[in-house]
Amino acid sequence: MDVFLYSSHVAIFALVYDSPRHLFLPVVIPVNMLTAWQVMVAEALDIERETYLAFLMDRTCSGPVVVGSPMGGMDIEEVAKKHPDAIHKVCQQ
Repeated sequence: MDVFLYSSHVAIFALVYDSPRHLFLPVVIPVNMLTAWQVMVAEALDIERETYLAFLMDRTCSGPVVVGSPMGGMDIEEVAKKHPDAIHKVCQQ
């Protein structure tokens, strides 16, 4: 899947109408053999801050765990290395 970021609707129309056809060939998902013929367009927003929240399975807790951080985002592993106290973990035992 390709992701394109544009700041104006004019650029989006140019992408859709002027791009080579191979960018918009149907996507076939092998699991159910579904075909997608659509292009999703969404408003891009400026991100003020990133947080992290995940529901994971944890062996030490023998079940689901909620992991969160106010410093999170895409680089949660880096946050865990530099600021381990900013990672909060809750499990029910």
